[in-house]
Amino acid sequence: MLVVPIAFVSDHVETAFELDMEVREEAEEAGIEHYEVMTGLNDHPAFIDALASVSKAHLGLTALPPVEQAPAKERKLACHQCIQNAEPLCWHKRTAAALS
Repeated sequence: MLVVPIAFVSDHVETAFELDMEVREEAEEAGIEHYEVMTGLNDHPAFIDALASVSKAHLGLTALPPVEQAPAKERKLACHQCIQNAEPLCWHKRTAAALS
C-alpha cells in the first residue's frame, strides 16, 4: 500500500508521524504486508507549476512574476527563530533504530 499524504501541501511533522507510526500499525494489524508513505509534494516542480497555474487563473493573469529560488542543495528546513537546520525524518526507521 502506498500512502500519499495530501492533507498538506508540504511535509507536516504530525501527519508524517501519524502515517509512519500509527497508521502503519493499523495496516499491519489489517494484514497489509507492504506499507509505504510517500513524502509530501513540497517543492516538486510539477506541483509548483500546478499551484502557479491555479494562482494565475484566480488572479486573471497570463504569467506570474519570476521568483528567485535558492538551489535545492542550499535549501534546508529550519525554524525562523533558531539556527539549527532539520532534515525530513522517517519516524518508523528513527524509532526502530532508537529502540534497538
